[in-house]
Amino acid sequence: ALGLADWIPSILVFAIVIYIPVYLYKAMRRVYEQGGFSTTIKFILLIAAYWVGMAAMFVSMAAIAAFAM
Repeated sequence: ALGLADWIPSILVFAIVIYIPVYLYKAMRRVYEQGGFSTTIKFILLIAAYWVGMAAMFVSMAAIAAFAM
């Protein structure tokens, strides 16, 4: 049976996954003091840049691992 103790890690992960982007958006909105549209565009570009960087690192590490064998 699934008790509350089994659900707590999932609930915490879900809360963190939701909280971090919301916090980042609100922080960008407050720091740059711009409207919602321009903040949303900057937020999307920032997230895209993180994904591109993460993908580049993944490909680089996979290539290094493949050539190291």
